[in-house]
Amino acid sequence: MLLGGRCMHFSELVYRRDELPIWLEATKRGRLEKTEADRLLRGCTACLDFPAAAFYEDLMEHYPHAKVLLTMRDEYSWAASIRATIMYSIRTFETAIPRFLLRPLNMENAGLLMRINFELGMGVSPDPSTTDQELADALLRYAQQVRERVPPDRLLEFRASQGWQPLCQFLGGLDQPSEEFPRLNDTRYFRCCIHAIRVVSTVLVAAPVAVAVSAVAVGLWLLLCCIHAIRVVSTVLVAAPLAVAVSAVSVGLWLLL
Repeated sequence: MLLGGRCMHFSELVYRRDELPIWLEATKRGRLEKTEADRLLRGCTACLDFPAAAFYEDLMEHYPHAKVLLTMRDEYSWAASIRATIMYSIRTFETAIPRFLLRPLNMENAGLLMRINFELGMGVSPDPSTTDQELADALLRYAQQVRERVPPDRLLEFRASQGWQPLCQFLGGLDQPSEEFPRLNDTRYFRCCIHAIRVVSTVLVAAPVAVAVSAVAVGLWLLLCCIHAIRVVSTVLVAAPLAVAVSAVSVGLWLLL
């Protein structure tokens, strides 16, 4: 909204599924190359959240004039949010949706990307066994790392409750929008996106199966109709001469008598 361009976010991979393998390879490598960043962020004026957040140092190197926004919140509420969104999504992708259902969407590795990208960025496992305290500590370590590695003139530590003013000032004195500061990508919205992927993947697989079953059913019906027609015709072809012969004999006997 402020910069007038596209903002890269994990939810965009639902619509840009051909880019998921590139993010996955970069995450496995632990570095996002300039050519990859140029392709993945084409048309973007900003990027936030995973998978891009794990590569903030690479992005700073590739784009020297880019600025870094460190969004902070209470670490325990963040831990609860991660458990309800990221962990929920990974569990859904890895266990609740069979891979063959995700394959038509090119998202069979979405759970793997989220898992290893989160580990790369936050330095902690997104497994359910990870405690809220471990997640909270990971956020504080990550924030401190960002403060130490990003030059002060390129860094804004920001809380959503602050609204537009510090953000607009940090970005060069932009005019503040008249709209209320947005609240998007909350837990409910995030889960709806995952549910939509689950439904669409099921439909994409189920629809061809339903068509195939219908085609087989129609084919069997036509085959049975053909068999029945053949039986009728063959019966007629055999019965007709017999009927004629019987009629001829009957007429002959009648004339004789």
